[in-house]
This record gives sequence, C-alpha cells and structure tokens, in this order.
Amino acid sequence: MKKTVLFVLFLGLLAACAPRPAPRPAGTPSPRTPQARPTQPPAPTATAQPQPAATGKAASGQCQAGEASAGDQPSPLYNHQVYLTTTSDGRTFPEEGKLILEHASVPDLVLGPDGHLWVYFVNGEPGHHGIFAARQTDNGTWETVGCVTLDGQFNGNAVDPNVVRLPDGRFRLVYFQGNFVSQTLQPGDPNPIFSAVSDDGLHFTVEGQLIAIQHATDPTLVQLPDGTWLLAVTVGDQTVFARSDDGSHFTEFGEPVRDKGIPELAVFPDGSVGLYLAHMYRSTDGGRTWQRLDDVQVPGSGSDPSLTALPEGGYAFAYKIVTGQAGKPSGAGPGNPQGNQPDFNPFANLTAAQEACLKEAWGEEAFTAITGFQRPPTQEEEPAMEACGLTLPPGGPPPPGGQSAAPEGGVTAQGNPRDITLHLQITQPYLMAFHACDTAQSACDTPSTHHVYLAQSADGVAWQLVPGWQPFSGSVPDLIRRGDTLYIYTPGAVTRYHFDTGVLEATQRVTVEGLPQGFVDPSLMLDDQGRLVLFFVQGVIGGDPGGCNGEAQCERTVRSAVEVSGSDGTRFQPVEGARVTVTVGQGQAFRSLSDPDVFSDGQRMVLLTSHGLSVQAWESPNLHGAYSLISVLSRGQGGVPSGYYDPQSQRYWIYVHYSPNLQTPTVIRLARVPGLKRSLSASDFVTVFSGQSIGLGSTWAVASPSVIFVEQQP
Repeated sequence: MKKTVLFVLFLGLLAACAPRPAPRPAGTPSPRTPQARPTQPPAPTATAQPQPAATGKAASGQCQAGEASAGDQPSPLYNHQVYLTTTSDGRTFPEEGKLILEHASVPDLVLGPDGHLWVYFVNGEPGHHGIFAARQTDNGTWETVGCVTLDGQFNGNAVDPNVVRLPDGRFRLVYFQGNFVSQTLQPGDPNPIFSAVSDDGLHFTVEGQLIAIQHATDPTLVQLPDGTWLLAVTVGDQTVFARSDDGSHFTEFGEPVRDKGIPELAVFPDGSVGLYLAHMYRSTDGGRTWQRLDDVQVPGSGSDPSLTALPEGGYAFAYKIVTGQAGKPSGAGPGNPQGNQPDFNPFANLTAAQEACLKEAWGEEAFTAITGFQRPPTQEEEPAMEACGLTLPPGGPPPPGGQSAAPEGGVTAQGNPRDITLHLQITQPYLMAFHACDTAQSACDTPSTHHVYLAQSADGVAWQLVPGWQPFSGSVPDLIRRGDTLYIYTPGAVTRYHFDTGVLEATQRVTVEGLPQGFVDPSLMLDDQGRLVLFFVQGVIGGDPGGCNGEAQCERTVRSAVEVSGSDGTRFQPVEGARVTVTVGQGQAFRSLSDPDVFSDGQRMVLLTSHGLSVQAWESPNLHGAYSLISVLSRGQGGVPSGYYDPQSQRYWIYVHYSPNLQTPTVIRLARVPGLKRSLSASDFVTVFSGQSIGLGSTWAVASPSVIFVEQQP
C-alpha cells in the first residue's frame, strides 16, 4: 500500500547554468561584449596535443576531490558530454551540435580573459569532482585550462557554474554548494547559492551567499537594463526566480515556470528576457511572467543549455548529452538489451497551439484520456492528430490500452500490452514494487522513462528482484494483494497478476467517477468489507497536480475513493471531502504535496505524504476520516514514502527514495522506528538497495517504493 509521486526530482539530470551576454533578435546589431582586463591567461593543464573533443583530465594535484561514492565506482558524470552549436539570433539553430568535451557536465559559456570562447563545467573524471574551465584554441580544438579555485582552494562541493562578465571585465561566478565530496549541509537545510569574482577566470574570491532555497540547484544570473539582477534556479520540476537591487541580496520573485530542463537566462536588446528550458520562454516584465515560444526548438531539449554572444556576431550555444560509452548514446539495459530507443510518443512536447487544437477537436475528457495513454484515439479521432500537426507513430496509433506494440516479453511504452504467463517465483514474505530508470539513457524526469519492477525480501532489508518478472513501462507503482490477485496500480491504470494461474494481465484503465481529469499517486487499502480503497491526488490538466501551477500559494488535498462493485479495481466512487489539506507554495514549509501512502498500525490509520525529499505523517481513527498531523517525519532525508507496521517488533518501517544530489541516482532507504512523533535523521536510515546492488546497473535510479506483507506465500 503506497504512494507514488512525480519522481522527477532528483535523478540523473544534474544542473545547469547560466546566462551571459544578451541574445540578439534577427536584424539587430550584436550587443557589445565587455572588454576583459589585460591579463595573461593561465597555462593550460591539458595534454600537449589537444583533440577536438577534450576531456576533464587535469594534471595538477590541486584539482583533486574525491566523490561521495568514490572508491572503485565511476563518477555519475563520466558519461556526460558537452556539445556546441551556433545561432545568429538566439532563436534559430540551423546546425547540429559538435562534441567539444567528454566526461564533462553542466556547461556554461563565456568569452575568456584571452578573448577565446571558454566553457565552465563540472568534471566527470573520477577524483576531480568540481568546476573546471576549458578553452577553444585558434585552430578550433578544445583544451582544459584548469580547475576553478574559491578563496585559494579547489572545492569539490561547488557545482552548477554560471559565469557572467562584469562591466569592468571581471568574471562573476554563481554556483550551488552541496554535499558532493563532504557534508556541508545538514538534513532539511535549504540549498545555498553563492557568488564569487575573479580577474583571470580561474582564481575566484567568494563574495558570499546570494539566497538559499529548499532543493534549489543550477543558478543562472543576468543583470536587467534597469540595473537590477534576476536569478533563476531549478527546484524539482520547476524554475523559481529571485531578484535583487544590489546583486547581493535576493528574494523570491514572480511566477515559477514548470517545464523540463535546466534554466538559462539571457537579456535581449529590447529589454525582454529569454529563458531556455526544454522550450524557450520570453518575459517583458523583468521575469515576473513568462510566455512560451513554441516556434523555437531548443538544442538538447533543456539539458544544461548555455548561450553567449560572439565578438564576430551571432551566438554560441552549449548543451549536455548523456551517453552509455564515449560518443554512443546508451539505450541498453534490463528489458531493453539491444539498446533500442524509447517507443514513439506522438504527444511528447505538444505546443500550446497543438494542445488547443486537439482539445477543440476531441473535447477535454477525450484529450486527457488519449494523451495520457488511457485509451487510443478512435478512427474518427485520428484525423485530428494530423490536422493539428502531429505525426502518427510507425504502424498507426497506439493499440488499445495505450501501449505501443512490443516484442513478446519486451518493455512497452505504457503498461503491459497483453496477457503474459510468468509463473513468478515469489518465495519471500515481503514484496516491493518500484520504478527504475537508466540515468545514462535519459534524464529520468518524465514517467515515460520509468519501468516497474518487483522485488522480494525475507526481512524487509535484503532485497532481490523477483525471478521471472517482466518489467513494463510505468511510474510510481502501488501494490496490494486480495486473495490470489496482486494489483499493481500506476497513475490512471492497474495491472493484475494472478498467483493461481501465473498470468500477468494487460494493463487496464482505472477511473474515479466524476473526475475527468483523473488521478495520480495512487495508494491502496482493503476496507472491512474487502473492497479496494484508493487514496490519491487529483489530476490537473496541463499542470502539476502537487504544485501551485503559477500561483504563489495553493491548497492541495489527498482524497479517497471506494471500489465500485464488480469492477475488480478499475472503477472507484469518490468519498466526500478531503482526508488531508495542505497549503503549499511560497512562504510555506513545502512547495508541493504528493504521493500519499496509507496503512494501519492496528490502532489507527496512518497516512504519509511526500513533499519533495521530505515526508509528513498523519493519523485518523477512521479510514475515510479527517487526518491530523503527527509530525514532519523526514526533513530532506527522502520522499515518496511507503509505510508498514510490523506487529512482531512493534516498529514502523518507513521506506523512501533518496539522493544526496542531482548527480547521484536515487536509492531506496529504510528507517525502522518505534513511533512517528520524532523527525528522523540520517542515522535512522539505511540504504536497502541501489540500482547497482539490485542488479540493474550503476547508472540506474530506483525510486517510489511500495511494500506489502504477503500474508500467505503462493
């Protein structure tokens, strides 16, 4: 019985950076680049024969910093590469990017002190975690210049560089400082964004902290025409803004933007501000509000974009990709051994105009069902896709159930496409469903990249994958057993496995009556009558169900619904009222509410809710009653919880997923505690498995656990 969340937060996508000189619309003069002070550029530390694609290797012992997961493990950034392209106006990108750096992440472009193009990056070479710089040579190749020092020291905890040229020619670096090679932040601390300045682009003096925001990373900074400063940071699945009059003291400002990607700010000559994410946005009021520009195709789809003006006119644009091995995009992994690309999704990256066109043609309810892969378009509905500018997948639209065709036993696009006989070897009393994603293949920030796995354990601590299990595409799973049937819920769907026949059924759509927008984050219980009870967060069409979607503050609720007789878990009738109501947003303790998980300790009902990497515990004497707050159970120690009460030890088992930073794939952690009133610390948790220890691979993230006790083994 468990939860589910938007697992988008933390996994493989690291951070990105920054703004610099302003982009120029077509037909306008290029903005003048500030002249650097006459300084002698530092001697490069790269090899004597630089190659077109440089690496992050540095000879200096000064530039060494071990990673938190050091030892024999490779750096999570080792398979990251930096690509470079150009644009004449900051909006059209006619040329494909070229590889310039290997084993490098979070690039940020600027004109260096020698007048050449420089790129700052986080080094992916083992033992050198931190900020480095590379430069373009006269013949167009790239070489590593060296590592960035802060107050005379190389800081392996400093990441996500964003460098701005100041009017006096100096370099201003803003960065996030986290717990990458040592612990500087305590559990629950907001993430600090710092500023430092330099004459030569390598040796920086720290100015101080600009702002601290819970879970913030990847700062990008620009100075507006009126002299004020605008800062953007990544906070989970949104970009949050702050402003300052003096450039030193920042306060949150404007409306967050919800989109995939890492932010990059730029100021246009007309005074408007550009924002690069998976899409490009424009603001005419200093960053308070934003309009998406659907005609702009951003290279890298928002993976660490960086733009800077060139002296000869036009702009350089850098971005990151993640590969399985040098130069080769990865796709191989469990369930996809040949490394095939993800199944075709015609609804990925819909423009606002396409969305409006489809809603007009189909209606809101049909649009939600079709684009959410709850059902395919009918023959009558298919022509609207082409009319609205979409391309059908090879072989036509997805088949019934929303799945793309896949080979027998293969991982599918959405859910399990057909009945499969598995005869699972479940021999242990504890079962866990979780979703996993290979961070070397994708950013893992969308449910379409997640796959559902099943694990078992004798003691709740040591876990192994269930032999014979066939993973299918799905996110935030929740498990419950009734009789000989195991129900695996994902948002808007259920997949049933029958212990007696060994058959895993094709995934079926699940509806809550009166909720055309659907539900997310399902958690299941059985009531006294043996009916399935669904706890959920209500869906939001075109928005984030857990967040405020442009509002400063909002109320978010957890609701419940009861199974309709004869539906076998596919239809539910909502119960009046909310089980939990929380105010989230700016100025509140949390920015979102998601992933409820409900269970009983024999005396009361317990409900856990997720708030990023934090968890709150609630209680009620009745399953469908109003729940009152017990405590903030986890502050930054993990989110998307699954709870279980063990009557033998009289302890609560609290499972969460957790990552110390955005570079490290998430793992599953467990705390076993006698009560729920105390906020748990890092020492209360143990890691029960990672992607590597469970047998998927070192680059795999595991998340969203759902644990049940199988009362009798099949």
